[in-house]
Amino acid sequence: MGSADWTLESLKPSNSGSHTVKFKYDDLKLSNITSEVANMLIVKAKIKEAVGEANVASDFAEALDKKVEQLIKDAVERAKGNNRRTVMAKDL
Repeated sequence: MGSADWTLESLKPSNSGSHTVKFKYDDLKLSNITSEVANMLIVKAKIKEAVGEANVASDFAEALDKKVEQLIKDAVERAKGNNRRTVMAKDL
């Protein structure tokens, strides 16, 4: 697709008048989202759901994601060390 202009009506109460926001289609491409967020294994909404009423610090999801990524890397190495190409629960 090209760089077509799109418009969206802003979400304001009807008595405040109408506003239009313009942006380019290219602004919506996934490649424009930071690679850090696009590559995360952890879903922030699921963390908040799991902790219940507790608050979640802004850096928690990234730290958890790094730990999970390391767990996966370690499990892959263990599977390779056991001459397997399949990562199993026992590799954790």
